[in-house]
Amino acid sequence: VTERNRAEEALRIAKDFAENLIQTANTMVVGLDLNGKITIYNKAAENITGYTREELEGQNWFDLLVPEKLYPSVRWEFEKLLKKGLAKNFENQILTKSGEERYIVWQNNEVYEGDQISGSISFGLDITSRRHAEELLRESDEFNKSLIGAIPFGMNIIDKTGNIIFVSDRLKNLLGEDVIGKKCWMVYREDKTQCKNCPLNANVSKGKTVVIESENFLDGKVYQISHTGMVYKGEKAVLEIFQDISERKNTEQTFNLLAQAVRSTSDSISLTDVNNKIIFVNESFLKTYNYEEKELIGKNIEIVRAFHDSEYSAETIKNASVNGGWFGELLNKRKDGSVFPVSLSTSAVLNEKGEPFALLGIARDITDQKMAEQELKKYRNHLEDLVDSRTHELDRINKKLQMEIEREKEIEVILHYSLEREKELNELKSRFISMASHEFRTPLTSILSSAELIKRYGKKWSEEKFNEHADKIMNSIEYLTDLLDDVLTISRSESGKIVFNPVKIDLHIFCWDIIEELKFNVDKNHKLIFKYTAEKEFFELDPKLIRFILTNLISNAFKYSPKGTDVELLVFSTNENLEIQVKDQGIGIPEEDRAHLFEPFYRTKNVGEIEGTGLGLSIVKKAVDLHNGIIDYQTELGRGTTFHVKLPRRRNE
Repeated sequence: VTERNRAEEALRIAKDFAENLIQTANTMVVGLDLNGKITIYNKAAENITGYTREELEGQNWFDLLVPEKLYPSVRWEFEKLLKKGLAKNFENQILTKSGEERYIVWQNNEVYEGDQISGSISFGLDITSRRHAEELLRESDEFNKSLIGAIPFGMNIIDKTGNIIFVSDRLKNLLGEDVIGKKCWMVYREDKTQCKNCPLNANVSKGKTVVIESENFLDGKVYQISHTGMVYKGEKAVLEIFQDISERKNTEQTFNLLAQAVRSTSDSISLTDVNNKIIFVNESFLKTYNYEEKELIGKNIEIVRAFHDSEYSAETIKNASVNGGWFGELLNKRKDGSVFPVSLSTSAVLNEKGEPFALLGIARDITDQKMAEQELKKYRNHLEDLVDSRTHELDRINKKLQMEIEREKEIEVILHYSLEREKELNELKSRFISMASHEFRTPLTSILSSAELIKRYGKKWSEEKFNEHADKIMNSIEYLTDLLDDVLTISRSESGKIVFNPVKIDLHIFCWDIIEELKFNVDKNHKLIFKYTAEKEFFELDPKLIRFILTNLISNAFKYSPKGTDVELLVFSTNENLEIQVKDQGIGIPEEDRAHLFEPFYRTKNVGEIEGTGLGLSIVKKAVDLHNGIIDYQTELGRGTTFHVKLPRRRNE
């Protein structure tokens, strides 16, 4: 019993010692069972979490300080590690009583009961401050990198002997090669020599800056290089910043050239501010106006104006200059008061915002020009007087010549018309003689032949034989009568003796009458297709002229179409016109004959032996014209022709 008591006492002392050690440790000591309930919790843990031991007694560590919704993987890692053995070191965030997150790095140990793991005991060190410092350092590094990247210049750091030990990304991209460890002049200078005024030779101290310009640099450009002493990784070094100033140098050179041009030009150049105060004049201005520069700077430009009327006032010219520029002539005066003419052009000088801040004036003394203009004006006036005198004389002669020319032109026109008319009449006469010699001979021959036969054999013939030859004579006479009627119709139309006499007729029945008459007397070898689709039967027309139109167009269609083919007659109407179409499947009209188709006695070259006078279409054209209508046609050789007549409808229809 004594031994057991001593052992229990020793165990109690050991437990008290361990408890005292745990509570006085300056690191967190947290014990957990397999379900995550807190079994050990010391003072340091209370200080860090804000929870007292009594508040956490029997609580689940993960539910309260490491909630799964915020830190979903921590509990899962804890359970996994317990099964396979805890990792000796582990880092995670915990949520304190005040809601603050803190970073803890743990040293973990398993707790055994027998040979089974019953939980864990972990010693935690609060590294929140260190993590914040690391985060600030990382942000600082990122800021520095971002800052260096944003600087629109190349940067590098060299040691005291000129070796490159750091290069910014911008400069690295420009160089396109790894230059760390190389002498700066071997990289940047085309001649591979150290700059004569190299700041390294002056031992640039920390914080001191030396600026040089290098013209023999990289691609032959001019760079401004700032050298600032610094400490880099504990060693003295120099920060170099490279700025390409080639464009600025070119601008300076251009500006110097412009300045030289302004100084050397013979024109008077001035600059005034927006209040018309003089801020610059060139040498030519001073020489022209006999002023010294100090007498003009700050003065109103009106000092050189001869007159101060509103049209040429400095304010008027300024307003025009701001709105696009001013150009004109005016009178200025020199210091001694003498007045002389100048040609002046002005424009506004704009700042970076596009606002006018000065006015540029360029003036030229035009005294000699004005004197020359006066002399020229006198000479021109003298010439004008001479020209006026000569002009009056020439006008009189020209009018006389014009009258004679006009008379000659009138005579020429009359002669030309007479010749053309005579030519037309000759052609018409030739056609008529040709037609008459052919068209009259055939029926006359038939009449003569039948008359001789009747005279010789008439008493011996039967009545049928006698009547046959009598009919031949009558048909030939009727043909000659129709032919003469056609000739007389053309003659009356040419002389204007045909009178247009419209009456209201039943056109539908009128067409049928003509069709029956033609089929009975003229042609029995073709099929005539007649379509009447006009909106009404009665129209105001000249029946005689309509008969001319229909008879000639249908007769021609029969005459010039192969036997057995169809001929179509279409009659229809619109709101404006009565329209007639006659379509055949005949020989067509050659291209070379179409211009003469409606001329009297004209026949196309392809009619062959087909009889005809060449008068039918001419009569049709005259009849259509008297109705104030139009006639046109479509034709194709060997395929046929369609004639289309349009007659305007009368208002009272």
